[in-house]
Amino acid sequence: MTDSRQETVIVLTGSPRKKGNCAILADQMIQELKKCGKNVIRFDAADMKVGPCHACLTCFASGKPCSFDDDFNAFAQQLEKADGIVYIMPLYWFGIPAPLKAVMDKCYCFFHTGKDLSGKKCALVSVCGLRKGSAFMGTFYTFQRIFHILHWNNVGNVLITTVNEPGDVLNTDGPERVRRLAHKF
Repeated sequence: MTDSRQETVIVLTGSPRKKGNCAILADQMIQELKKCGKNVIRFDAADMKVGPCHACLTCFASGKPCSFDDDFNAFAQQLEKADGIVYIMPLYWFGIPAPLKAVMDKCYCFFHTGKDLSGKKCALVSVCGLRKGSAFMGTFYTFQRIFHILHWNNVGNVLITTVNEPGDVLNTDGPERVRRLAHKF
C-alpha cells in the first residue's frame, strides 16, 4: 500500500530582512516546492521568540520539547512531523544569525532524548557578501555535523557569494539553483 499523504517541507529562514536576499530565495524555494506538490510551512527565526538553550536537560519532561515554553515548541512539533527542512540564511560574521542559532541549539532536545528524526531530507541555502566561498566553511561544517548526528539526508546546498545589498541575489544564478534544489525534496 502506498502512502498518499502530501509530504511537508519546512522552510526556516534566518534573516531579519523582510525583503532581503534570503526572503527572495525563500519565496523561490516555497513556490517551487508547492509546484512539486509539497506542503510548505515557513518559519522566520527573526520573528520567533526563542530563548537560548539552558542546558537543563529536561527536554520533553513537561510533555513539550523545551521546558522553557517559547516559540521553539511550535516549531519542534512541526519538525517532528515534517519530511524535510531547508535552512535559508545570510552568513553573519562567518556564522549563523543569532535567532536561527537559538532555534538550532534547542533542536538538541531531539538528540538528547533519543527522538528519532532520521531520514528527513535537508538542505542549506546561504548568502554572503564576500567573494570567496571559503567564508562558508565554518557554518557549512556546523550544518553538516547536525545533519549527520540527526541522520538526515542532505539533498544539496546553495551557497552564494558577493551578495551584499537587498536584491543582489537576483543578479546571480542563486534563484535558479534554489528552484532546482526544491525538486530534490
